[in-house]
Amino acid sequence: MVFNPRKFEVPDGSITVNKLADGAVTEPKLADAGVTTTKLANAAVTIAKSVGALARKDMVGSEVLLSHTGTTRKRLERVTFLKTALNKVKTLHITVSIMRSAGTGNATVEAWVNNDADWDVNDIYTGVGSPSASAITVSATTELKTLEVDVTALAIGLHVLNLAAINADASTGLSTDFRNYFGDPED
Repeated sequence: MVFNPRKFEVPDGSITVNKLADGAVTEPKLADAGVTTTKLANAAVTIAKSVGALARKDMVGSEVLLSHTGTTRKRLERVTFLKTALNKVKTLHITVSIMRSAGTGNATVEAWVNNDADWDVNDIYTGVGSPSASAITVSATTELKTLEVDVTALAIGLHVLNLAAINADASTGLSTDFRNYFGDPED
């Protein structure tokens, strides 16, 4: 007798989370509408078992042109994000389009978390700390850069992300016309 796997019935509940290897179920292996919410047991698909892009949480995006020239560190944008019991973000990803808009030096964009007190009323940095992440360009054409900030240690609650610019010399300028902020949730 020849074994035909198509006629083999898998009892309900016999394939558990622990038996399903990471990456074992791919799109080509699934029939159209083969997986529905009624066919999945509660907690069968965890964030750890999903593709990173599915687990990410979009937060905010902006296409407002922002720019800064000179060697003072200037805040360009302030974004708040909420970390809750249901939305525990572990890594913030900030994708920016940046270019050197003037001069010949390095133009740098920086991400700072929870340091609102370090910025004066004109959005100039007055603190002594270091940014959580940064990206540098010398290009006179737009480049996409991604800054990654580990926020695992942040408590549940409201937090602030500041995006700043600083340049290598007084004549160098930076401009950004696109920013997207999203986070990877904790497992």
